[in-house]
Amino acid sequence: MTNTKKTIFILFMLCLIAFQSGCGSAPMQVSEKQSLATALNLKAQADFRKGNYSKAASLYAEALRINRSLDNADGVATELINLSQAYRKMSEPEKAHKALDELLGVNSKLYNEQYAIEAAFVKSLLSLDSKDHEKTTQWSDNALARCKDRKCNAAGKIINLKARIALIRSDYANASSYASDALNINRSQSNAEESANSLRILAECRLAAGAYAEARKLFEEALASDKAAGLSAKIKTDLTGIGKTHCAQKNTEAGIEFLKRALTVSDSSGDASGADEIKQLITQCSTASGKN
Repeated sequence: MTNTKKTIFILFMLCLIAFQSGCGSAPMQVSEKQSLATALNLKAQADFRKGNYSKAASLYAEALRINRSLDNADGVATELINLSQAYRKMSEPEKAHKALDELLGVNSKLYNEQYAIEAAFVKSLLSLDSKDHEKTTQWSDNALARCKDRKCNAAGKIINLKARIALIRSDYANASSYASDALNINRSQSNAEESANSLRILAECRLAAGAYAEARKLFEEALASDKAAGLSAKIKTDLTGIGKTHCAQKNTEAGIEFLKRALTVSDSSGDASGADEIKQLITQCSTASGKN
């Protein structure tokens, strides 16, 4: 489950408890409809994690319908964001944006501000997917502006996203500054996944500056965290980064070893994205050393 989905699910369950309980009284019995909506949400999450995004979207949509029928604003907001995440994975950005617009438009006052922060963050990710860096910046700024004094739960990942945009633009000074700020926030919130994201961006900045030993140490720290969390795609990226630092220092054998490990993770996890790039890096590393 992504950090966004974890945050939304926790919010949903807390709000569900409040929705079902009276102040100073014994908890009310959960209605059959609300139980069904919660069960659909859990099934959808399971399908989402398996990559069954279309099925997850259908389940989220049904949970959304039930929550609307119960006038459960928190449940509605939760499923709108979940639905947008599924549509994003299905490469249907228009549907994703439409789901999020309800949380940011004229009806936004019906929902807790935390949902608007999450909605703006997901919109920034959608803009990043389409390589619209200007809109990515606008939506990440929108999300951060709603995050009072950067004390909301989403602050670290929002600033990480701003760091990623700076990195894409080769603005290493700002990328490093943002990532350092994000790392402090993420560590203060004990957010291991986002802390690793911050470390990875810092590593890329040090790599670009030619500080290979420093970059490698940062990649290794991110790798340890990502391994603990079982995040294959990020493990692949960390191993690739470590391999690049070794190749840059002409430590060919070590570099190729790490790059091959990254390729194995890619193949074994069914994630082909970046595999061609890793193979090209292996070739470049071998060629630079004079090996075939």
